[in-house]
Amino acid sequence: MGAEPPKGAEVWCQKIVDGKPVKDGAFVVYASGGAKLIEGNYRDGIQDGEWTLWYGDGVRASTDHYVNGLQSGPHTSWYANGQKALEGDYHNGKRVGVWTQWDPSGLSSHKMVYKGGKLMK
Repeated sequence: MGAEPPKGAEVWCQKIVDGKPVKDGAFVVYASGGAKLIEGNYRDGIQDGEWTLWYGDGVRASTDHYVNGLQSGPHTSWYANGQKALEGDYHNGKRVGVWTQWDPSGLSSHKMVYKGGKLMK
């Protein structure tokens, strides 16, 4: 069992590139109460892989995927009550394909179609 998380702190790994520190590896932000707010990874100073954000009470807020610092892949976000809010895909930082948005009760949905980041319908 490790130490409890730091309260109100950012924790990350880094390396030195051309004499300057660059984030590389795990990155975590904690709220002042110790709850995790953000978790992801950097590769050579650029966001990479899965990133997750939480509300202050620990409820998951969103999950995104990054490639070379751009959102690429599935995105899902949730309302503070835990209901799914939005789901779709990114490619090179732009929304693509069918995106679905739910109301906070989770009962109704609205579909949107994106191409190259532009809303088609």
